Amino acid sequence: AVVPKDSTNPWFVRMDTGVKEVADETGVNCYQIDTGTIDATKQAQLVEDLIAQGVDAICVVPVDMESMDSTLKKAKDAGIVVITHEGADLKNVDYDIEAFSNEGYGAFIMQNLAEAMGEEGVYTTMVASLTNGSHNEWADAAVEYQKEHYPNMTLLEDNPRVESDDNGDTAYNVAKELIKTYPDLKGIMGTSSFDAPGVARAIQELGLVDKFFTSGTGMPADNAELLKSGVIK
Repeated sequence: AVVPKDSTNPWFVRMDTGVKEVADETGVNCYQIDTGTIDATKQAQLVEDLIAQGVDAICVVPVDMESMDSTLKKAKDAGIVVITHEGADLKNVDYDIEAFSNEGYGAFIMQNLAEAMGEEGVYTTMVASLTNGSHNEWADAAVEYQKEHYPNMTLLEDNPRVESDDNGDTAYNVAKELIKTYPDLKGIMGTSSFDAPGVARAIQELGLVDKFFTSGTGMPADNAELLKSGVIK
């Protein structure tokens, strides 16, 4: 069983395609399942249920690494193979898969944001949640890269990290509120694949194209119009 944070997220929609391909190619009974909402408690309960069902392997993308780690220990104690994604700091796993260097990827997102901002101005970082492993690693790496390479850029001191809940509407509303509250803010670095598209909607709606900027993770096929317009990169 593969347990993502949220099956509606474009990243995990693509993951589900891979899961189905493996099932077709190997005949292994593998499938993706989630709780229908991004909730650490419900995700942990789902994993508990899978343990009780006696599945052979659990692949999980944790909403909250700390709480999930203790649940995964139960799986390992039951002899279940445990594979994780976006869980580099988890202890009770057989193998963790990261799509890329988290430090390098965070730096890359910052490079794109800095280029768009002309390497100057105030910015902030956006993550799905403060408990998400990889998103916060990318954001931390981006901030460190900015401090080392872009001295004329400044992290928003009053609100250095905001949450989008892995939701495009939330990212959009949070961006609008930030822009309203902090007139000097010039950019938002996103991590969830919903962040940059959500912020871009706010940029378009407020007439701030070429004045306010965002950079982040995204699935190009789901952001075709925004890519075409140049609002996101």
